Amino acid sequence: MASRPPSNGRSAGRSDLKERDRHAANAPVTILLTSAMQQVSWMRCFRDAAEETGIDLKIIAVHNQPEASAACLLADMAFRVPEVPEENYIDVVLQLCAEHRAALLVPGAPYELAKLSASAPLFAEVGTHVATSGAMLVDLSRDAEQLNELAFAAGAARRELATRAEIMASPDSYNWPLKVVPRLQQDYPLGELVLRHRREMSRIPLNVPVLFTSHPKGERIVVQTLFDSAGDLVFAAPFALRQIKGEEAICAVTVNDPEVIAIVERLAPILPQPRGPLFMEFIRDIQGSLFLQSLSPMFCSHYPLVDRAGGKMATWLIWQVLSGTVPDCFQWTVGLTMLSYNVPLFLFENNRQNSLPIR
Repeated sequence: MASRPPSNGRSAGRSDLKERDRHAANAPVTILLTSAMQQVSWMRCFRDAAEETGIDLKIIAVHNQPEASAACLLADMAFRVPEVPEENYIDVVLQLCAEHRAALLVPGAPYELAKLSASAPLFAEVGTHVATSGAMLVDLSRDAEQLNELAFAAGAARRELATRAEIMASPDSYNWPLKVVPRLQQDYPLGELVLRHRREMSRIPLNVPVLFTSHPKGERIVVQTLFDSAGDLVFAAPFALRQIKGEEAICAVTVNDPEVIAIVERLAPILPQPRGPLFMEFIRDIQGSLFLQSLSPMFCSHYPLVDRAGGKMATWLIWQVLSGTVPDCFQWTVGLTMLSYNVPLFLFENNRQNSLPIR
């Protein structure tokens, strides 16, 4: 089975949760979700996990504009925090974790991973586990060239990366359109940017270090993985993005893809400091070559599909911080489809203002 828990996964062989002592389940658990904006479905996964296992769970959501955040408005508590680049961002979030005895911090955006990972020892001092990988892996995920070579070593196809000077010297030797890739992902990366012609090179500021690569068409496969505290791969859950609207997938379906999982399993032991949730996005082009497009040590936006299909990573994380041991809570259902759509949230102005303890 493509998404089986590897033999080195720590959760394999654990006794079923219903058969174990439940004294730990009575202890309250507080989770803090950072950069919380539209992660309402993530919150639902954690709440379902807590309800199924009898855990008293409280979710705190934070954002620099909590009044505009659906996740903040639907969390048990919500707080305003500085923007991630601000110097006191970590101090404020750390103080909230200490005051509310948060056992788990779940990052909500990729641009905050570097700060949170580097500060993980500070959070550990107040009893909060940060659900992301070590600083070395966060740095690797932001380095397009190093990530490309590591993926190639694990069996993925190598992406051809070119500099601005190389493109300008011989533009006709490249297959346009070209995708723009930041050489080193900054706190606020460029995002998805595709150039159709050399004339569009002027859209990229000269002071922004970027690389260029082909923009292959093909099947997009995402693999949501989970690593334990020892850095061992616990579970890998692949799904395909079937329909794309702009750059936002509106339809995803769970799959069994042995070729992709084989690359993930070869990549896992050579990743530096993998911990907690981590997702990878691949493209299989029309020739059948697999390219690793990106890697991010956090939950992907489609995590609710993984959870519903049997990849109960939220349950695993709760039990990891609650008791240090985890149940065998993984299985995989192939062919489950998740449709994503916007749901309006209606609030009276006075209710919106009064519902948030603002800092």
